[in-house]
Amino acid sequence: MLDLILTIILIGSLAGIGVIMAKKLPVLSNLPAVSSEPQASTTPSAVKLWLANRAKNMPLLGNWFKDFSYQMFLQKLLSKIRVMTLKLENKTGNYLAKLREQEKQKIEEAASDNYWNDLKKIIKSKDGLRKKVAAVEKKANAVVEKVSEIKSSAAEEKKKRRRKITMMF
Repeated sequence: MLDLILTIILIGSLAGIGVIMAKKLPVLSNLPAVSSEPQASTTPSAVKLWLANRAKNMPLLGNWFKDFSYQMFLQKLLSKIRVMTLKLENKTGNYLAKLREQEKQKIEEAASDNYWNDLKKIIKSKDGLRKKVAAVEKKANAVVEKVSEIKSSAAEEKKKRRRKITMMF
């Protein structure tokens, strides 16, 4: 069924093309014959001239291309590129200055840090060191005692459960 529909569409399309060709053949026969001159060369300069002539004949671009100069175009293009590179250089210089300032601040903060000096003072004063060690030992002992209490209470709970289970049987 699909093949039949496609065949009908193909035959109808070919018939339509034939009708259009039959109507246009008399008009085509009245056209002048094409000259047998060789085509213009396709060198880059010929293409540029062809494009320039086409652009000049266009109504919107004709005025713009009337006084067009490649040298002025290149001058403007290069000056814009130069301005962009100068802006880029300025921004990278500012960013580099910020990075250097941040690094300097880090170095100053590290220099103002008296951690090692404070540690040396604590070590030199044995009393301060003994007090800190004693406080740390007390905290450690308290933690060990708490852990042992938790373990012992858990062990007692297990024993109670076992006793209940054995009493049941």
